[in-house]
Amino acid sequence: MERLSGYDATFLFFETPTQHQHIVGLTILDPATEGADYTFESFRSELRRRLPLVPQFRQRVYRVPFNLGRPVWADDPEFDLGNHIHRLQAPAPGGKRELADLVAAAAGTPMRRDRPLWEWQIVEGLDDGHIALIQKYHHSMMDGATGTEIRVHLCDLEPGARPEVPPDTWVPAPAPTAWQLLLATLRGLPPKLRLFALLAASVRILTGGLVRRLRTPRADRISLKAPRAPWNRAISAVRTVSFVKTDLGEVKEIKNAFGVKVNDVVLAVVGGALRRYLDKHDALPEASLVAIVPVNGHEMSERKEVINRLGVLRAGLGTDIADPVQRLRHIAGNTQRAKSAYVGVDFLLNWAEYFPANILRVLTRIVSKLRVADRIRMSGPANLAVSNVPGWFAPLYTFGLRITASYPFGQVMEGNGLLAAALSNNGDMDWGFIGCQDLLPDIDDLAEAVPLEIAELLAAARGLG
Repeated sequence: MERLSGYDATFLFFETPTQHQHIVGLTILDPATEGADYTFESFRSELRRRLPLVPQFRQRVYRVPFNLGRPVWADDPEFDLGNHIHRLQAPAPGGKRELADLVAAAAGTPMRRDRPLWEWQIVEGLDDGHIALIQKYHHSMMDGATGTEIRVHLCDLEPGARPEVPPDTWVPAPAPTAWQLLLATLRGLPPKLRLFALLAASVRILTGGLVRRLRTPRADRISLKAPRAPWNRAISAVRTVSFVKTDLGEVKEIKNAFGVKVNDVVLAVVGGALRRYLDKHDALPEASLVAIVPVNGHEMSERKEVINRLGVLRAGLGTDIADPVQRLRHIAGNTQRAKSAYVGVDFLLNWAEYFPANILRVLTRIVSKLRVADRIRMSGPANLAVSNVPGWFAPLYTFGLRITASYPFGQVMEGNGLLAAALSNNGDMDWGFIGCQDLLPDIDDLAEAVPLEIAELLAAARGLG
């Protein structure tokens, strides 16, 4: 039995019937891989064989009575692999839009709490002969970095590889009793003295941030109040997604030509795509949209027991700048200044230990039920999240099938009904957009704008020489 950290538990407390807290990945697999002999049964059998390598796949969340404390992870005595891997047939004609609709349906369906919080769907019948794997994990059990760790056990560097797996001797421990859960809560209460230290640290950080802001020229400051975009409203449970593949080499060529980071190019491309979208809908604000950018804190954090070790930065997306090169340069300077104001991830993780579970649950449900985001600007300091996840730089195989694409999709929140993500994949960069369908019915426009934005920046980069 292992108690969830305060930060990991927030993804459970923030969940409502419309605000799902799981992440989804779409992996495209090639059944024509040399030596592969795909069948759904053989795929499921190999997953079963590797279960000892991913023990978290057989653990579920147990809630503390009356939500008096954070839940715990413990074995699921009734674990059944059949509840977690399913076979689907893509609707005719089996194209990109049909596949996107299946991903959106998975993203819009809540996960059962009485089982381990993961699901796989194998999609057959695609028009190009490929197989799609839709993977769904609750954010309380995984972030981008921990997802990479799990991928190590479920993927191989060579086709047909069958790594050695220890014998499956798993015998589930009995489910924890209510008294055991309550006692675990009492033992896990954070010391009050640490709270005073956190309060003092908060004062120092806020003061330092205010001083840095006052020293920054007004034109270079990121507004503390983001303009409202069409998706900055109350969300429904229905999701919509779009995705596109681009050449990572072109992104790196742009990066090198202008002396910026890959993440700066990602933000500039997303900013340009959003500008096109908003201009088409006569909804382009005068001020720039602002993004929340997750930062991988696994290397910087000392809290090794925490699954989600993510910090965040705020970055302007330059949607108020028409020229793509000026936008990129502006974003690069913007993110550099944001990094200087970055708050260490352990500071956020330590504060999360004091979050009151019941208050978080009640407030989140009130906001959702009353559709508060339609009445007030809940987008606050940001309009959306933009994530750039480093992937892999060699061919990768899942149970003998080569991965040809891997599209990431995160979760959308009340007042922020859109998320954009990019993942590098063996020389490609795969982009995924997910949003509330009621607020973004034509999300395909965003994915279609990505290669156009890259083409403009690439032409400018090559023109420098």
